Order: sequence, then structure tokens, then C-alpha cells
Amino acid sequence: MSRGFVNSSLLKESSIQSNDSHIVYFSVMVAILTVGFIGNTLTIIVFAQKEHRSKIISPFIINLAVADLFIVVFGYPFAFGSNISNEKLLAGSRRCDWSAFVNGSIGIASIAILTEMSLIMWYSITTMVVIKKKHFPTKFKVLLIGIAWVYGVLSMIPPLLGWSRFVPGSAGISCAPDWTSTSNETLSYNILLMLVGFTLPVTVTATSYIKLYRSLMSNNLLDRQFQNMPWLICRRKSQVNVARMVALSFIAFLLSWSPYCFVCLAAMFQNTYAIKDGEAEIPELMAKASVLYNPFIYVGMNKDARKTLSNLALRILHQARSRSTLSIVSRRSKLSYVTWNYPEVISINNNQATST
Repeated sequence: MSRGFVNSSLLKESSIQSNDSHIVYFSVMVAILTVGFIGNTLTIIVFAQKEHRSKIISPFIINLAVADLFIVVFGYPFAFGSNISNEKLLAGSRRCDWSAFVNGSIGIASIAILTEMSLIMWYSITTMVVIKKKHFPTKFKVLLIGIAWVYGVLSMIPPLLGWSRFVPGSAGISCAPDWTSTSNETLSYNILLMLVGFTLPVTVTATSYIKLYRSLMSNNLLDRQFQNMPWLICRRKSQVNVARMVALSFIAFLLSWSPYCFVCLAAMFQNTYAIKDGEAEIPELMAKASVLYNPFIYVGMNKDARKTLSNLALRILHQARSRSTLSIVSRRSKLSYVTWNYPEVISINNNQATST
């Protein structure tokens, strides 16, 4: 009797904890989906405006926002639906394969775009070249962005072709490569994925910013050179500010994905997940929250983006006021028309109102 009572109490306690974790996961995912969708939509609208189109970095920022929007609309809803229905994803199912492929390919494409942005800022500042369209023509920018997307997709195609496979994580809500497998084939893919999807981009970005920092410190580019050209110094300061913005975006992305990467690395060496259901959602949610930060970073560190956003807001308010004013004028014109052409209707209505 005592054992049965203890077992039943443990089951009740675990079910309560599971329900609590599902509620927390649901609440956080609602916030991620809502804020991520609105923030990245506004980012695309802002940087697609005329005053930002000529800037070299704008197409990369727009593509990052597009990537975040795509994963919010086509990737995260699978994990969200599994949480709501309390139905875990199954290995080999289309939902599992699609969830893992979208999350992985877009995540790697995003970090590749951030890496390209850091290289562009390093080149533009350290070489003291005033970047114009002739240095980065449209075809070259399209090529760089295309390479980043292809890089992300190719990184996640092998499991679909039989090299490793996609399986549910320890929480069973979303799928990923099989990090706990002991086979040499799967282990080789996992190591390759860690190299191309995390280690290589982080190394390249860190190297470019270290070189950029050393160049700025050694040459003092903003003060000692081109003192007779204040417009160039102003341009350099603007580039340094953009470089800081890109660096902060990369750090935010890195901090979001690092816990998940460390959990995957531990699973590779231990052949099992080190954290259990309920705890496993934490690194997954931190990784998914990476779609939230960039819009706030752009607005917080880019004066031109803030100005464009405020102008758009004022334009929308002005249009709304104009529409309301037009509707009021339209109503008054209709009323004056009725009063002028059908005075007997107005007199009847007035008499009825007086009698009541």
C-alpha cells in the first residue's frame, strides 16, 4: 500500500511539473512568435526604405530579418503545435524532418550572413576604402547572400539523404540531428556540422573583429589620418558604429545558440542527453529567442533606423487622422445635402425628438 501510494504521488508530481513546463513553454513561444514576427517585419520595412537602400549592409540586414521571419512562420509552429497537443514528434516523420531542416538550415544561414557582415565591416574600415557601389555591386551582394543560404541548406541536407538522421530532442517537442548516436557515420556528420555551423563562423568573425580592433588601436584611424577631411572622419565613425551593431548582433546570436550547442556536444560525448524533459526546453527556447534581438539592436544602435521608424509611425498616424477627417467631412456633407434638399425630413425628425 505504501509503495503504491508513493508511486501514485510521484506520478502526480511529475504530471504537475510537466503541465507547468508546458504552460511556461507555451507562454514563451507566444511571446517569441509575436514579437519576432512584428519586429522582423518592421526591420524589413525600415531597411527597404529609400534612405537605406544605398547602404552596403542593408541587404544583409533584410535577409537576416527574412530568415527570422521564415523560421517564425514555417519552423517554430511545429514545436508550438506539439506543445499544445502534448503530442511528441516522431523520428522519421515529415514533421520531424521539416522542423529539424528548417531550424538548422536557417540558423546556419543566419550565422553565415552575420559572418559576411563582419568581414565587410573589417574590410571597409581597415583598408580605409570609402565603399561605393563599384566596390560591392549588386551582383556581388546577391552572390554573398546566396552563398550564405546555400551554405545553410547544404549543411542540413545530409540527414535527408541517409547520412545521419533527424530525431526528436530530449523534450520531444522539436527535432534535430541525432546527437546521441554511437555510429561512426552519424558521429562524423555531427562533428562536421559543429565545424561548419558553429566553430568556423565564430572563428572567422572573432578573427575579423580582433584585426579590426588592433587596426583601430594601432593606427588611430579616426583621428590621425585624414584630419583635413571631416566628412571622411564622420563616415568612418558611422562605419565603426555599424561594426559595433553587427558585433552585438553576432554576440546576441552566439549567446542564444551556445547553450544548445553545449548540450549537443555533451550528448555527442556521453551518448545521451545530460538534461531531462522540463530542463531540455530551456536551451531550445534560448536558441529560438535569437529571432527577437536584432530588431531591438538595430533601433537601439542605429540613429537612421530610429529616424525612419519614427517617420513611418508619424506617416501612419497622419494617414489615420486624414481618413478620420475625411469621414467626418463626408458625413457632414451628406447631412448638409439632406438638409438642403429634403428639409421636411429634418423637420419631421426634430418634431419627433421634441415630442419624445
